[in-house]
Amino acid sequence: MNSIKHLDVSIYKGEGRLLTVPIIPHKYGYSIKADWFRRIEDLTDYKVIGEALLEGIEYIKVTPVSTLTPKERDEIAAWKKNSKYKSWISFWKNNNHAYFSDKGKEGYVINSSERIEKPRGGYYGSIKKIQLLSDASAEEIGKAVIDVFDAAEEYFAKLEKK
Repeated sequence: MNSIKHLDVSIYKGEGRLLTVPIIPHKYGYSIKADWFRRIEDLTDYKVIGEALLEGIEYIKVTPVSTLTPKERDEIAAWKKNSKYKSWISFWKNNNHAYFSDKGKEGYVINSSERIEKPRGGYYGSIKKIQLLSDASAEEIGKAVIDVFDAAEEYFAKLEKK
């Protein structure tokens, strides 16, 4: 069992679906995306979205520290299994990103991210952040996820108009 202070799940929105991917610690001290994921097609079923994220948190709690090499991580990448895109850059350009964090007694944080181009495309910063109490329901969590993605889509639409 992992003894990390907070637990994070990455959420990608694109191609008419959400993709939830837990972040697990690696033996060298950094975190990597798990090969376990959930694909959610119905973006209006907030309870299903929240349940998938809570399942991801439970997965992290029972998963041993990873020893995968970078090549092994790339081969099992959830985005490759769940996307029409064949490269990370194409996937990154066409999928918005958010984090779901379980901070224990402090509750949950859902945060949509900006895209950064360096070094090879990634996500950083915050467009919108929502904090929920630790007793929030799966439906409340799912609604917050959609809210942060809606804010991200508005943000990126404004950037495109400039």
